[in-house]
Amino acid sequence: MTEFKQIIGRGTRIREDYQKLFFTIMDFKGANSPLCDPKFDGEPVVIYEPKPGDPVVPPEDIENTAPKMVR
Repeated sequence: MTEFKQIIGRGTRIREDYQKLFFTIMDFKGANSPLCDPKFDGEPVVIYEPKPGDPVVPPEDIENTAPKMVR
């Protein structure tokens, strides 16, 4: 679990000098679900779970500037 959290953590770093101002974590297999720990990680800002046939990218009405985590 520690290695997984480190991998996710490195991908979620904001880098203003590279214009990386938001990120999206896509978990197609539900690998993150057993490792979710709200006490450690906090609650996700946005959860988007597309239904079959829905686009993978969240709808435009979801603000694209906030960090996102998909469970």
